[in-house]
Parts: sequence; structure tokens; C-alpha cells
Amino acid sequence: MKPITSFLFSGAALWLAACGGEARIVTMDGPPADEATVAQKVACSPQMSRFPVNAPHNIGYDGASCGSGTCDISCPDGNANSDYGGPHHGNDVFAFYRAPIVAVAAGTITRVGWPSSSSGLRVTLSDGCGWWYYYGHLDEAVVGEGQHVEAGQLIGFMGSSGAPSVHLHFNVSGGDYYNDIDPFGLLEATSVSACGGGLGADGCTDQQRQGCGNYGCGCVDGQCNGGTCPGYGCTFGEVLSCGGYGSNCVDHQCNGGTAPGTGCTWRETHDCAAYGSNCVDHQCNGGTAPGTGCTWRETHDCAAYGALCVDHQCNGGTAPGTGCTWLQTTTCANQNKTCSGGVCP
Repeated sequence: MKPITSFLFSGAALWLAACGGEARIVTMDGPPADEATVAQKVACSPQMSRFPVNAPHNIGYDGASCGSGTCDISCPDGNANSDYGGPHHGNDVFAFYRAPIVAVAAGTITRVGWPSSSSGLRVTLSDGCGWWYYYGHLDEAVVGEGQHVEAGQLIGFMGSSGAPSVHLHFNVSGGDYYNDIDPFGLLEATSVSACGGGLGADGCTDQQRQGCGNYGCGCVDGQCNGGTCPGYGCTFGEVLSCGGYGSNCVDHQCNGGTAPGTGCTWRETHDCAAYGSNCVDHQCNGGTAPGTGCTWRETHDCAAYGALCVDHQCNGGTAPGTGCTWLQTTTCANQNKTCSGGVCP
């Protein structure tokens, strides 16, 4: 028996086989009243040049490609159809959780937020001709109201907010959500743009552009736009390096987090590596520093006493507050005594 989904539309119910998983109820994709207050005249045709999901996808629910409980996805979409009509103002696009959502045209972000339980997190974008593009059920938005975006720029990630199944609800209108058109033709025409690979006018592939966008950077000639990514104070390379250790980057520093499989922070790993050592569970596991013949631990312990380490020995210097060398301190400690003034009292 196929799983069943109920799409509720203002009291009416349309029962469909679900695109993935157990039987469940999906609430109305439509927006609250505030989405229907900005009807305006459009000056030209929709300027949509990019597909809204930058990943393999499935346009429109249908029993043939989604009826097994999992939607078949491809790029370009080989199962495209429109599920627009009646109370369903838009087309649903299926992909995978956290699939990148991008601007379909250059324009201005007009709304970002979660205005109702049925819409979930949504973003709206207005192009230069006055058309509005509505993205519903996002997991995360990475843009703000009033922000200018270029076609293909990352604006968020696919999710299931306001709905129990992962998908994007996509609507194209003249400003009033209900003064809309069937976006299927636009979606079908731009499906191939989600497949990536080729260079755009900026000299970047879709994958490069998406990677830079994840860190708040633009892409030029295959590179994130140098300097620092807004909000981080880190270069793209630094962000990636820190991310490999489960850490965020702030002001060119990794701010904590441990590397999977090592249990060490980026700083610990970096410091251990300087002494030819790996780091495991916050400790350097052997290796000596070039030119000193000391391990990281020996170097660290000697430094605590104001001493340098050579060939596994602290070469003089006394610990602050005790007046004892490392050797004197160690000798006293072996006698369960505390060194003071160079002697064990």
C-alpha cells in the first residue's frame, strides 16, 4: 500500500501518495494574508534564468516518479510535470534535505521569515520587471530583506518547515501571491541550469559559486573574492581549514571544535604539527621539534619554567614564583616536596 499524504487547502483536502516516508498530513502551501497585499503591474516577462534548486530534482508531484515513497531525481529533470492548479498556487520541487536554493533572477529580497505554520520559513524575491518569486518550506535562509542578489546566488537550503516532507514550494506572481501563474514552463526551461559544470560570466562554475556563497563570498575567476568573508573576518581558505576540524573561523582563528577522529582542536593540531607530532585527545603523541630534539610535551613543560628544551632537557631557567629550575622542581616533586629557592625544604 502506498503511503498517503493529505494536502489541506482552506478546508478542502486533496489526497496524494507521499513523496517519501510514512503516512502524514501536509498543510496548505499557501501564505498568510500579508503575502496578498502588494499586487502590482509587471513591466515585462519574468526574468527567471536559473532553476531555484541547484541540485538534481523532480518538478511537480506525480504518482509515477514519487509513488514508491521516494521521488526520482535527475538533472535535468526527466520526470517534470505541473502540480499547479485549484488551491495549489505553485509547483512543488523535490530534491534532498539541505539542497542549495538559489536566486532565479537578479533582484531584491522582499521578505524573509516564518509568517505562518503552513508556509514555514519562506523567502520572496522581486525581479526588475515586478515579478515575485516565492520559496516556501526552507530549512535555512542566508539572505536578508532589502538585499540585492544575482541570479544563481545562494539564498537558503531546502527543508520541511511548515510541512512534514522535504520540498520547495515555488510560486511566481505579480506581487500578490494569488495573482500568480503556473511556473512549470519557467521551471522546465531552467532545469538544466541546476546541473552545473560550465563557467558563468563571472568565470566560476556553479559549484565554486555555491561554495563561496556558503561563506558569504562572491566568486570571480574561480576564486572567492579575496579578503575576508563578511561576518567572519576570515578568508575562504581559513574557513574551510577550520571547518575540517569542526570549528568556525573568526578573525583568522579557529574558535574551538575538534577534528573528527582526533579529539583535538585546530590550534592543538597546528601546535603539535610544528613539532612533527600528531594530536590525539588534546595531546601530541610523540615527535620532536626540528632543531631542538624535544617533544611538544617536553617543550611545553620547559616553557612553563622559563626554559628552552634541547635534547629532551630543560636548559636552565626557573619557574616563576619558585626560583627553581625544572630539574630542581622535578627532583623535589619525586620526594613529595615543593621546591623553593632552588632547594627542597
